[in-house]
Amino acid sequence: MSTPKQDIERRLEDPECAKCYGAELAKTEFGIILALAREKAGMSQTDIGRLVDISELYVNWVEKGDANLSLALAGKLLAVLGLRLKITAQPLRGDDDGK
Repeated sequence: MSTPKQDIERRLEDPECAKCYGAELAKTEFGIILALAREKAGMSQTDIGRLVDISELYVNWVEKGDANLSLALAGKLLAVLGLRLKITAQPLRGDDDGK
Protein backbone atom coordinates (compact mmCIF):
# COMPACT_ATOMS: atom_id res chain seq x y z
CA MET A 1 0.00 0.00 0.00
CA SER A 2 1.36 3.42 -0.92
CA THR A 3 1.31 6.58 1.18
CA PRO A 4 -0.54 9.69 -0.01
CA LYS A 5 2.82 11.33 -0.78
CA GLN A 6 3.90 8.36 -2.90
CA ASP A 7 0.56 8.44 -4.70
CA ILE A 8 1.01 12.12 -5.57
CA GLU A 9 4.60 11.51 -6.70
CA ARG A 10 3.38 8.72 -9.00
CA ARG A 11 0.59 10.86 -10.44
CA LEU A 12 2.99 13.74 -11.13
CA GLU A 13 4.86 11.49 -13.55
CA ASP A 14 1.97 12.08 -15.96
CA PRO A 15 2.68 15.40 -17.76
CA GLU A 16 -1.02 16.33 -17.95
CA CYS A 17 -1.45 15.78 -14.22
CA ALA A 18 1.75 17.71 -13.50
CA LYS A 19 0.54 20.70 -15.57
CA CYS A 20 -2.78 20.87 -13.75
CA TYR A 21 -1.17 20.40 -10.35
CA GLY A 22 1.43 23.10 -11.04
CA ALA A 23 -1.20 25.59 -12.17
CA GLU A 24 -3.46 25.00 -9.18
CA LEU A 25 -0.54 25.07 -6.76
CA ALA A 26 0.67 28.44 -8.10
CA LYS A 27 -2.80 30.00 -7.83
CA THR A 28 -3.37 28.62 -4.35
CA GLU A 29 0.02 29.69 -3.01
CA PHE A 30 -0.40 33.22 -4.39
CA GLY A 31 -3.88 33.45 -2.91
CA ILE A 32 -2.59 32.51 0.54
CA ILE A 33 0.26 35.02 0.30
CA LEU A 34 -2.13 37.80 -0.77
CA ALA A 35 -4.67 37.05 1.96
CA LEU A 36 -2.03 37.00 4.70
CA ALA A 37 -0.41 40.22 3.45
CA ARG A 38 -3.78 41.96 3.14
CA GLU A 39 -4.82 40.94 6.64
CA LYS A 40 -1.44 42.02 8.04
CA ALA A 41 -1.95 45.43 6.40
CA GLY A 42 -5.40 45.69 7.99
CA MET A 43 -7.13 45.99 4.64
CA SER A 44 -10.32 44.40 3.36
CA GLN A 45 -10.86 42.73 0.02
CA THR A 46 -12.95 45.76 -0.91
CA ASP A 47 -10.04 48.10 -0.07
CA ILE A 48 -7.62 46.15 -2.26
CA GLY A 49 -10.12 45.87 -5.08
CA ARG A 50 -10.71 49.62 -5.14
CA LEU A 51 -6.98 50.36 -5.23
CA VAL A 52 -6.40 47.98 -8.14
CA ASP A 53 -9.74 48.68 -9.88
CA ILE A 54 -11.14 45.14 -9.60
CA SER A 55 -14.16 43.84 -7.73
CA GLU A 56 -14.13 42.58 -4.17
CA LEU A 57 -15.46 39.30 -5.59
CA TYR A 58 -12.43 38.93 -7.86
CA VAL A 59 -10.07 39.58 -4.93
CA ASN A 60 -11.94 36.82 -3.10
CA TRP A 61 -11.46 34.46 -6.06
CA VAL A 62 -7.74 35.27 -6.14
CA GLU A 63 -7.37 34.58 -2.43
CA LYS A 64 -9.22 31.26 -2.77
CA GLY A 65 -7.01 30.25 -5.71
CA ASP A 66 -9.95 30.30 -8.13
CA ALA A 67 -8.75 33.15 -10.37
CA ASN A 68 -6.34 32.71 -13.25
CA LEU A 69 -4.76 36.13 -12.88
CA SER A 70 -1.90 37.62 -14.86
CA LEU A 71 1.53 38.30 -13.40
CA ALA A 72 0.85 41.99 -13.96
CA LEU A 73 -2.24 41.89 -11.78
CA ALA A 74 -0.40 39.83 -9.17
CA GLY A 75 2.24 42.53 -9.09
CA LYS A 76 -0.37 45.28 -8.72
CA LEU A 77 -2.15 43.49 -5.89
CA LEU A 78 1.09 43.13 -3.95
CA ALA A 79 2.29 46.64 -4.79
CA VAL A 80 -0.70 48.28 -3.10
CA LEU A 81 0.39 46.40 0.02
CA GLY A 82 3.96 47.69 -0.32
CA LEU A 83 5.23 44.33 -1.57
CA ARG A 84 6.68 42.97 -4.77
CA LEU A 85 6.53 39.57 -6.39
CA LYS A 86 9.71 37.52 -6.15
CA ILE A 87 9.57 34.37 -8.19
CA THR A 88 11.65 31.28 -7.57
CA ALA A 89 11.31 27.91 -9.23
CA GLN A 90 11.41 24.78 -7.12
CA PRO A 91 10.98 21.11 -7.99
CA LEU A 92 7.34 20.12 -8.43
CA ARG A 93 7.99 16.84 -6.68
CA GLY A 94 9.41 16.45 -3.22
CA ASP A 95 9.36 18.47 -0.04
CA ASP A 96 9.19 22.26 0.09
CA ASP A 97 12.95 22.44 0.62
CA GLY A 98 13.57 20.77 -2.75
CA LYS A 99 14.55 17.37 -1.41
